[in-house]
Amino acid sequence: DHDETIENHGIFGYTAADFEEAILGDSAKLKKLEVYQQKVSDVATITDTGLLNWGIFTKNQLITYNGTVVYTVDLSQIKKTDIRFDEEAKIITLYIPHAVQEEINIPEDEIMFGDTTKGLLAFGDIKMTMEQASEVQAAARERMQKKLDDDRVLDSADRFAKLVVWETYSPIIKGVAKEYSLEVECR
Repeated sequence: DHDETIENHGIFGYTAADFEEAILGDSAKLKKLEVYQQKVSDVATITDTGLLNWGIFTKNQLITYNGTVVYTVDLSQIKKTDIRFDEEAKIITLYIPHAVQEEINIPEDEIMFGDTTKGLLAFGDIKMTMEQASEVQAAARERMQKKLDDDRVLDSADRFAKLVVWETYSPIIKGVAKEYSLEVECR
């Protein structure tokens, strides 16, 4: 009734290994594991055209949004069916969920406002309401998400997820049975 009987001493007992219990017990404690973090930024240009949309009354300002996005793997989703044994090759394959992107975090202190450039007859700074500022930031967040999607960052997060989970569980597997090795795959 064990995952692997390492030595059988007959009537004197046996030495057995239980991988499922070690892996599943640890995954319940870890829950969400942060596997990858990516910095992302976007620049928005705010333009106030002024009187009659003439260039001499126009004001422009650059706003740089710097954010961070974290990717996690929820290890509490691992079940017994996600652990496969190859007794002949002495390999345990652990299937984990794909990495999940958390919300893009743009801290207020990471928003940088550039100098206002003004046309010849433009004066004062550009004024925005809170609602307009929120709309600009939401548009910047959408462009950041597109950059992340275009750069296929989620694929990188999956690769790092497999590495981090391997680094976490490999010592546990070796502690249960030294001759076994671990492979990690996303399901």
